[in-house]
Amino acid sequence: MASAATCLALLACGDSNPPEGKLGQVEGFYGGVVSDSPRAAEIGRDILAVGGNAVDAAVATYFAMAATLPSSASLGGGGACLVHNSKARKTEALSFLTKVPAASATNAGGVPVGVPGNARGMAALHARYGAVRWEELVAPGERLARLGTIAPRALIADLQVAASAIQQDATTRRAFSTADGRLLREGDPWVQEDLAGTLGNIRLRGAGELYTGPLARNYVQAVRGAGGQLSMEDMRDQIPIWSQPITVKWGNHQVYFAAPPAGGGLLSAQMWSLLESRDAYQNANEQNYPHVIAEMSKRAYTERSHWLDQGDNFVGDPAAMLSRTQIDTLLSSYRADQATPVGALPRPPQPRPNDAPASVLVTVDRFANAVACAFTTNGFFGGARVAGSTGVLIAPAPGVNGRGAAALGPMLVANVNTGDFFFAGAASGGTSGPAVLTQVAANAMLLKRQLSQAMSMPRVLHPGLPDRTFAEPAAAAVLRARGHVVEELPALGQVSAIFCSQGLHEQRNSCSVANDPRGNGLALSAPASR
Repeated sequence: MASAATCLALLACGDSNPPEGKLGQVEGFYGGVVSDSPRAAEIGRDILAVGGNAVDAAVATYFAMAATLPSSASLGGGGACLVHNSKARKTEALSFLTKVPAASATNAGGVPVGVPGNARGMAALHARYGAVRWEELVAPGERLARLGTIAPRALIADLQVAASAIQQDATTRRAFSTADGRLLREGDPWVQEDLAGTLGNIRLRGAGELYTGPLARNYVQAVRGAGGQLSMEDMRDQIPIWSQPITVKWGNHQVYFAAPPAGGGLLSAQMWSLLESRDAYQNANEQNYPHVIAEMSKRAYTERSHWLDQGDNFVGDPAAMLSRTQIDTLLSSYRADQATPVGALPRPPQPRPNDAPASVLVTVDRFANAVACAFTTNGFFGGARVAGSTGVLIAPAPGVNGRGAAALGPMLVANVNTGDFFFAGAASGGTSGPAVLTQVAANAMLLKRQLSQAMSMPRVLHPGLPDRTFAEPAAAAVLRARGHVVEELPALGQVSAIFCSQGLHEQRNSCSVANDPRGNGLALSAPASR
């Protein structure tokens, strides 16, 4: 009797399954989440565990990133996503990039800032495909800001880059400092009361509060008070755009890339087409893989310098850039044993600045729905100014000195006939992002490597200009032997990816969820059983 009473007191007898909406309610495989913010990945995983889908997990993960990694995922920034709906056998692109204020065309006073896109982007994603209530997806990020979290390693790495700029503004310095005024260090407790208030408003009243409500007025006034140029009309007119992604057929599958104006999508699509054409990558021997990557990235980045103008506006036709004629033209100068001088390419590369850093997330659910997103504040910590009492970092206007979406471009592979999911990935790391994402995808799918091995293989990038190949140390000697001028770097980019080599529908055990060992993110997947 005593043991029975104890059992009842602990609610451990009878039905042991958690009720609907509680952690662990979903048994068996329920998907995976990868994020540059470990705490955000945990929150996304929890949403899957209570029955949410890949979109719900992505939205919750983003708002947690806004509270833990605002250096690149601030509410003041923008981004781009790919979304795969398995049941509808459909993949879509969603763009919610920062925009230049309309008043900048009239030379109105103040420095133009980027019109925020992230909150409305997540609202558009949720409105179309979400299943869990909006409030429940925003609340975890709000709690992290209000009750505090531990300053993560990824944020501190960014803070070290931007420390001098952050120190120059009292409001911004306070937002990223301890109670005694010292800039945060890894492991410090970190509370963001102002940002919590902003997230609370978004939770209660929806994303529109940041664009048309009192919160929008507060944000605009704070931006103007900081010397920025922004209007309520700019905020109101910031509308996410759904579109068809760039699509490349690969065997029985389709490879999807973010559509312009996210410049990384077409760059990755062209590099993928070059690697896949004539089986150039598959037929190379192991020693020659770095050379092939260097040569194909050289051609793709050189071409990007022509179809993106100085303001990072897209010029041209994506279909023409990916046509068989164009790919063959770019490959005509390729030599399997010799580096091609950039002067021998069909057209020479044009100079351009380094691209803005990003942060990313990837989610997949048990139904083979998937989301891959990349976010940017157009620079580390945006313009290094927090907008008054909103707690939101202001993003500089895009299209100046590499600020913007030139490197943003998630990637997704699915079967249009069955709706099955195979791969989703996104990369942070600025200029190197599109190349390293494509390299990891090619390692996994073209070379048929396990995802962990695809991640660990040495990385290579030739950006067109300078005429130099950047390489991780393990690839340097091979490249020099083939005539490349090599600059060694300890690491190139960070990739987050989920890969189901046999398809999620066919064999869930074939799925791997991986964060890059070069970064500070986290990958989480469901166990086969609880």
